[in-house]
Amino acid sequence: MTALCRALPLCRVRCCVHCYTYVEALLPLLRREPPHELLTINALVVDRLEGGKQAVLNLASALFVYKGMERLHYYEDEDAQRTGGAFVDALVDAAISAGIKNMCFRMPLSQPALPALTRLLQSPGFEELHIWNRSL
Repeated sequence: MTALCRALPLCRVRCCVHCYTYVEALLPLLRREPPHELLTINALVVDRLEGGKQAVLNLASALFVYKGMERLHYYEDEDAQRTGGAFVDALVDAAISAGIKNMCFRMPLSQPALPALTRLLQSPGFEELHIWNRSL
């Protein structure tokens, strides 16, 4: 992505990004640091981040101020520990702030995640929520 942005410094680029394992490579794009100023990520697929909950909180922090993204899909292993509370709250609050219209969680969610999901469904402009919870 960086090479593309450097090759097309005056062009607006709209793309879908798949992030596997390390969120650190994604953060400069979300922060629109040079040379990514004109890059718009339309859809972001985050798959099995290394670094645990801190990596997700870093992702949520960068997403919180991002504008222009329509879809966010977050995947964890199906055998992952059930997740809820502050972890899901951070992702949902960032998605609401960013104006994301379509969100997918492919991970086991716990009961404490329900208030955050309710806020997401009630947020202005939100259209679709997908939850894949095959561990039940």
